[in-house]
Amino acid sequence: MKNMLKKMLGTTFALLLCFTTGCSSDSEDVAFSAPVVAPVDSISAVTTVSSWTEGDVVTESSITVTAKYANGTTKAITAGYTLSGDTTLKTGTNTITVTYSGKTTTLTITAKAKASGGEEEKTGTVSIEVTVDGRYKCPVCGTEYDTKTEAENCAHAAGCPAWEYTVTFKDAEGGTNTSVTKKVKNGNTLAQSDIPSWTKDGYELSWSSSEAGVTTASKITKDVTFTAVWT
Repeated sequence: MKNMLKKMLGTTFALLLCFTTGCSSDSEDVAFSAPVVAPVDSISAVTTVSSWTEGDVVTESSITVTAKYANGTTKAITAGYTLSGDTTLKTGTNTITVTYSGKTTTLTITAKAKASGGEEEKTGTVSIEVTVDGRYKCPVCGTEYDTKTEAENCAHAAGCPAWEYTVTFKDAEGGTNTSVTKKVKNGNTLAQSDIPSWTKDGYELSWSSSEAGVTTASKITKDVTFTAVWT
């Protein structure tokens, strides 16, 4: 009985000592303290995509966000932030706002025009003119842009309003009819005078197209060849 009482008193003393002075590292009981989280001082964001096109959508998977804390440490943020602004890109300069933990930063993305006719862009070197007020002019259509890249993209894009396509008329049966080529600006239609008025005794002339759905009355958005059909 005395031994049991001594053990109980010893245990009680040890517990009181632990609570008043702190348990030693050799104790089976480990004291935990809540980590101190430093507040976010600022954030930054960069895009992970090298080339953007009109209509592209900026999402969390296409940017990298980094938070800088008041204690000087930084951390990549993978969730918990929001995107607002020009998240669906238009041609030219777009501004996206990134918000995290009460802090914001802006991300500027330049998108090129979406090409028509399934063609990404025309190739070749162009000379970009700089206007007196520091803007850049597309040498094809004359549209002015804030950056040289935008002007170059316009000049090369199949969607440039002044881009010209080649329309060819030919007679597969030969004869005296010589093939005719016309240049038509993007989105325009052929003038009646552009279409050859060939004749052949006893036959009527119509045209077959190298491009499905394109007729001599269609808006021209790509190179096309019309072949004479005699019926």
